[in-house]
Amino acid sequence: MTIVVPFSAGGSTDVVARLVAARLQQRLGQSFIVDNRGGAGGNIGATAAARARPDGYTVLYATLSLLVFNEFIYTKMPFRSDELTPLALTVKAPLVMCTATTSGVQSLTDLLDRMRRAPGGLSYASAGSGSASHVAASMLLQQQGLAAVHVPYKGSGPAANDLLSNTVAFCFDSPVVYAPHIKAGTLKGLAVTGPQRIPTLPDVPTFAQVGLPNFDASTWNAWMAPAGTPPAIADLLAREIQAVHAEAEFRARLAEIGAVSVSDHGPQQTAQFIAQEKQRWKPYVVNSGAKVD
Repeated sequence: MTIVVPFSAGGSTDVVARLVAARLQQRLGQSFIVDNRGGAGGNIGATAAARARPDGYTVLYATLSLLVFNEFIYTKMPFRSDELTPLALTVKAPLVMCTATTSGVQSLTDLLDRMRRAPGGLSYASAGSGSASHVAASMLLQQQGLAAVHVPYKGSGPAANDLLSNTVAFCFDSPVVYAPHIKAGTLKGLAVTGPQRIPTLPDVPTFAQVGLPNFDASTWNAWMAPAGTPPAIADLLAREIQAVHAEAEFRARLAEIGAVSVSDHGPQQTAQFIAQEKQRWKPYVVNSGAKVD
């Protein structure tokens, strides 16, 4: 069986997909191969999965940006959303907003005040135009009525380098990327998205705790299959994927990287959730200025 990961190997999406693949292999006695097909914001891999034979032997591990953002960024999508059928929503992952320790910023309130005093005078990094790190930052600015210069990079690594050198004022990204730097004292975590603090960064408050209870920019991942996959097979895959995410050991492993394991969203609930997310995120994506590089 093939799990298409529409991003390069080594990223957080790829890491979780491989953890699930190992557990599914044990549970089903079937070999699983992870096929990394990056490019075009995940569209290349998603198209390959959508056009695969709908026999249950190919599934896609998709992200918020792929299933929601791309629809509002790409003028012509290479696949239709109805060419993929949801199996399960399985991971919700917070982002952490950081600044360089050398910036002298003491808190999120401090940074927001600086932006108010110098409209458009500060810049922020992202892992690329239209990425979760870009749209999350843009959402914050839109909600607060603030302006800052967006500096897109080709991935989280280059963005982190310029954040560390204080070339840019702040950035949102996965705790997997920034936790080591926060622990080393080179970056200051200002706040994490999501309803609660994360175990790997217990000293970093949530946005609600710093006075922004309505800011919700957490990301998520969902499993999809080619449309036309027989319902019995789709339901079996969904149940097995959910069972993996319900395991205490697996949930603990995800918690280590700041992610929350979800095991109660089957095909119907996942389809409803994605539809709601499209409606919620659309104005922020459209107004973010995100475009295809």
